Amino acid sequence: MADNTEVEPEPMPAYPTAIVFFHVINKSVQLSTVIGSALVAPAVWWTRPQPRPDFLRVFSKTGLKSTGVGVALGSIMCAYQLYGEPQDAIEDRAFRLNHNLTQTRIDIFCSLTALTGMFCGKVLGMPTRTSVGLGLALTPLGILGTLFHKS
Repeated sequence: MADNTEVEPEPMPAYPTAIVFFHVINKSVQLSTVIGSALVAPAVWWTRPQPRPDFLRVFSKTGLKSTGVGVALGSIMCAYQLYGEPQDAIEDRAFRLNHNLTQTRIDIFCSLTALTGMFCGKVLGMPTRTSVGLGLALTPLGILGTLFHKS
């Protein structure tokens, strides 16, 4: 017996360029915080004269600064890449990002890790700027979390 059921097509995202742009910026922030947290923060802390400042303070400042660099570079790279792309290619990528959880799993994990880090910073009594920096600096833990996630 033949199956004659019709499948409704998924709706196209309303703002495909914005979806792709946000995804690229998110990825560049993830990369910049990995570099900032894993390489720059320990190097900055180690090269400071004695007595060294609190590592958590250096870690959070590096998280804020590396996020700023990631947003700036990601915006420039994405604008350059999307400039000559046909609208169909942008819509296709936005559609795949919008309807495939595996495409955005790391984004979700990193966002949750950053929010958790910000919350923990506030619970520990840190100033808002420091707790935001701490949350952003902990973003690479979201990438590690996807390695252990089963699906």
